[in-house]
Amino acid sequence: MKKIVLGLLLVMIAVSVEAREIEQGTVKLSGATNASFFNTTVDVDGDEVTDSDTFSLEVDAIYFFTKNIGVGGTVAFENEQTDFSAAAGGGSEESTFTVIGPTVAVDVPLMESLNFIADATIGFFQMESEDDFGKNLDADGLAWQLSAGVAMFPAKQVSLDLTAFYQVLDGEDSVNDVDVEEASMGLNLGVSVYFD
Repeated sequence: MKKIVLGLLLVMIAVSVEAREIEQGTVKLSGATNASFFNTTVDVDGDEVTDSDTFSLEVDAIYFFTKNIGVGGTVAFENEQTDFSAAAGGGSEESTFTVIGPTVAVDVPLMESLNFIADATIGFFQMESEDDFGKNLDADGLAWQLSAGVAMFPAKQVSLDLTAFYQVLDGEDSVNDVDVEEASMGLNLGVSVYFD
């Protein structure tokens, strides 16, 4: 993973035009994935037990009310589908996760080839999981996320973004009547488009 991230940084630097000041009145639309377009297979003694496919996407819209500082909103979505082999009892399970909330963002030039970007989001999350027998998780509550990283501009109006994030969820599962507390960290790869 470290080699992939380092390689992406080198490519981003190679194609970067120049860092830029983000002027008042600019609107920034961003889309990112936490690199989780992946397929996971679990084998036990050579027998496949589970097969999971995950898709995640985050979309941000930011309005810069002053130079380099903006406000807006974030929507994040993740879907995971898991199939269990006959050895594991068969069947399937689908889980969805959604976060929505307001965002404060900073986007400032660091040096000739990159900008420092950071944002903070606080909002609400909703998680559901359902298998062949019915819903086994239905949780909602408060979510907050901090992220920071770099943006490189292959064109004046477009940036390639690499950010690290930390996310905390605090809510309740109504199916099992238990509290849900979860913290996670990861990397987001994304693209932003700036409208002046």
